[in-house]
Amino acid sequence: MLSSPVNMKFKKFHSKRYMPFHSENRSFNLKFGLVGLKCLEYGKITARQIEAVRRVIRRGISKSGQIKINVFPNFSITKKAIGARMGKGKGKHHLWISHLYPGKVLYELSQISVKFKSLKHKYIYALSKALVKLPVKTRIVFLKY
Repeated sequence: MLSSPVNMKFKKFHSKRYMPFHSENRSFNLKFGLVGLKCLEYGKITARQIEAVRRVIRRGISKSGQIKINVFPNFSITKKAIGARMGKGKGKHHLWISHLYPGKVLYELSQISVKFKSLKHKYIYALSKALVKLPVKTRIVFLKY
């Protein structure tokens, strides 16, 4: 199911105002899991893409392990209807996106038994299939002991 915020102070944003250009310093490292996906460049990810990646990972790891999603689409993009004339306001919500920065950990997998090599390769394979669904360059990162 696609996620979108329930209560917001302002439903519609100005277009260029909320895209900060800085590197993420709070989520460089894994906090909840042992394996994760880290973003390497600036970009935007939609709610549909977040859900598609979650489904691919869940299908790849089956019932073992848990997925922690660290991104939430809290920025709305509006669009007017195709045949609409000029004026009459800004337009309806078209999609919800989340801004990405270099260094942000997007997904984390926890409760993995790293002892078994077959399970570890299974999780890495699931994450590598999920990389195709993302619109930005990402890397698979591991927890450092």
